[in-house]
Amino acid sequence: MGVPRRKRGISRLGLATKTVAIIVIVLAAAVGGVAYYFLTSQQVTEYPIGALLPLTGDLAAFGRGSSYAIQLAIEDANSFARSNGKNVNFTLIIEDSKTDPTTALQKLQSLAARGVKVVIGPMASSEVSALKDYAQSNQIVVISQSSTSPKLAIANDTIFRVPPADELQGKAIAKLLNKLGISRAVSIVRDDSWGTALFDEVKKNFVAIGGAIEQVKYDPSKKDFSAEISLLGQMAQSTNAQAVLFISFDEAATLGASAAKDSRLSSLRWLGCDGEAFSDNVLAAGQILASTKFIGTIAGSSGSTKSQQFKQAFTAKFGVEPRAYDFYAYDAAWLAAMTILQVGKYDGSAVAAAIPSVAASTEGVTGNLQLNQFGDRAYGSYTIWMVVSEGGQLKYVDAGGYDVATDTVTLTRS
Repeated sequence: MGVPRRKRGISRLGLATKTVAIIVIVLAAAVGGVAYYFLTSQQVTEYPIGALLPLTGDLAAFGRGSSYAIQLAIEDANSFARSNGKNVNFTLIIEDSKTDPTTALQKLQSLAARGVKVVIGPMASSEVSALKDYAQSNQIVVISQSSTSPKLAIANDTIFRVPPADELQGKAIAKLLNKLGISRAVSIVRDDSWGTALFDEVKKNFVAIGGAIEQVKYDPSKKDFSAEISLLGQMAQSTNAQAVLFISFDEAATLGASAAKDSRLSSLRWLGCDGEAFSDNVLAAGQILASTKFIGTIAGSSGSTKSQQFKQAFTAKFGVEPRAYDFYAYDAAWLAAMTILQVGKYDGSAVAAAIPSVAASTEGVTGNLQLNQFGDRAYGSYTIWMVVSEGGQLKYVDAGGYDVATDTVTLTRS
């Protein structure tokens, strides 16, 4: 499946900027039989903002929401610009990255050929990893709304990330395990730059508070994970594990369905992370998610008035409520637009240099956007979600949170 048919309001112009001359002809007077005409013109400069989104592939459940959030941010940025006397217009160019690193790089190259210098996304850390060198070499600013791998914490590049990186999620998961009274666990881990790095952070933090956790990696390109699940069952039995941690994307549905058939795993507590959070596709694993009280973490919104206003506007416009990374997608696009306005020109190097200072003074829907020395979010909080069954239907509910400042987990459900 390709990129969805273009909607109204989303431009696919290939030029970096476009000047539109608006000619107003005014008949002022006729004196002595001679007509006088006054010509005025107003310059409107157009700035394209690209978006690399997983409209298909492993993160497709999140891609459409991000596209909606970015569209809303562009509309708000244009309104802001006009209200401040800026004769500029931001346009959005969306490409389907397919949650595939090779495709993400190809689509970035395609955007670059059309003059795009600022891009929102991609969502997966593996995609960001694949395109970062090209972006840096060509001074293309990339602002991801969901990439969190610590391996991408690199100073002085053109990659920026608005969610907190997985050093913090690793702490959140370790603290959640501890809060649930779990000291021994096993984990099934997506074998890519995101999955392995997140597991390393979880293990480091869990061991530091007296826990033990071991992993089985799997190749996400496979369709059958029965061998890996069998190995995980053996590991759980030999280590007397109390819980299973899934570090995965939508393939968690297949992994979970397979694990449900193994009593060495189905009798344990199940935990997840941001890769599975609020994905309807994951719920296809079935009622095992409710019976194991599947619970996990995801970067949270601020809960501020601005956050609530965004939620209301998003729901009113698109008919669905925003999910966690939709909030970050909005902030990524807003940050891009506000930085371009401040710089006053469409130049990747200038935008990259200005982003940290603009971010530090911007209160987004996810809170203050201050970045650290690596261009990643300096602070953050986490929502704890859980899968429950109500009337035979599986659904996600909020189950608490992790406060980074105090390093504590609070549970409202467990």
